Amino acid sequence: ANPDPFSPHYSRPVRPETLNLRRKQLKQVASALIASGFPIHELTSLKVLVEPVNAEAALRHLLRRRQGETGVHLEGQARLLRTIARHWVRDDAAADRLAKMSVGLHVSKTGMTPRNRLRLRQFDLPENLAALLNLAPRVFKEEGRRKRPSRDQSLRAMRALAVEILLVAPMRVRNLTQIELGRHLLEFRRGKHKRYHIVFAPEETK
Repeated sequence: ANPDPFSPHYSRPVRPETLNLRRKQLKQVASALIASGFPIHELTSLKVLVEPVNAEAALRHLLRRRQGETGVHLEGQARLLRTIARHWVRDDAAADRLAKMSVGLHVSKTGMTPRNRLRLRQFDLPENLAALLNLAPRVFKEEGRRKRPSRDQSLRAMRALAVEILLVAPMRVRNLTQIELGRHLLEFRRGKHKRYHIVFAPEETK
């Protein structure tokens, strides 16, 4: 997050989003190690976590939770442990062993997952696709007639706007939920025409 620029092992800091992901992965692996039976009072450092026998115990526990099926998240956790062993703990032997574990957990990316393909199949029907593309205008027309919309009605309009934003400018859900008027959603005018730009600083994205 804030490396020493004079360190012989210096590398550029990662973005906040990446940092938050790494913290989450480490907590998951540490929790898995404890759940596997490792004494919690002995987990005192990253060095303990990346010892091959401990890393394997944690990853095996996570693999069992997935009914023996690997995945990109599990592979990412294994690669993170390898990176920590090599660049933070600086134990090449442990890093090499962890590298082999990550290879064994590798997932070949073959496009969209079957689950997502199934979700999108409904839009093969023209009427469903039209309903999606016209969702925001229809909802805003209906809710705009109300003088005092309820909380549920306001949330309905908010969700419809979120769908419209994603159709026009696909982005990560985290960025979508963090949009602030005047900061991320900026208004531009030229004559009678009004246009909005969605702007995120580099450090706010992955």
